[in-house]
Amino acid sequence: ELELPVCDWDEKWIHAYLDISVNLLDICNAFSSEISRLNQGHLLLQCVLHNLDSISSKKFIKA
Repeated sequence: ELELPVCDWDEKWIHAYLDISVNLLDICNAFSSEISRLNQGHLLLQCVLHNLDSISSKKFIKA
């Protein structure tokens, strides 16, 4: 096993970097989840509008 010597100061910076990286990943995951949720809602609205257009077209054809 290779162990590189790390002084206390470097170790503090490594921990700070890793903490910030984890927080950034959490934020990215939250944004990704929200964008996915919004896309699903948009798809649902498109489906509803399509169905409403289909119903309106059928009523127009019958008239």
